[in-house]
Amino acid sequence: MPANAEPIANADSLQAHLDDADLTLIQVESDRVTYAAAHLPNAIYPHGYDDFTTERDDVRALVRLPHELASMLGRMGTPLRPPDRGRITLEVPTRR
Repeated sequence: MPANAEPIANADSLQAHLDDADLTLIQVESDRVTYAAAHLPNAIYPHGYDDFTTERDDVRALVRLPHELASMLGRMGTPLRPPDRGRITLEVPTRR
């Protein structure tokens, strides 16, 4: 994904759908203090490095494979669902 990719949802769209039962918000941060200071309403906290990366063949910080990601999200109470059964929005703050 290019660094300047358009968001899949803007602030107005998120605000309008915050109470939707089929919407799961995931706010990725590097520490819980940052998340606690200001996070999206009802957003789930995963640690950006610990939860979204893995080690394979002695290589660290690789992006998890799809089944690993699904398992990790499931443990957080956020099962991946078919597109017609729910939405997951992932919010990752950009550091400039």
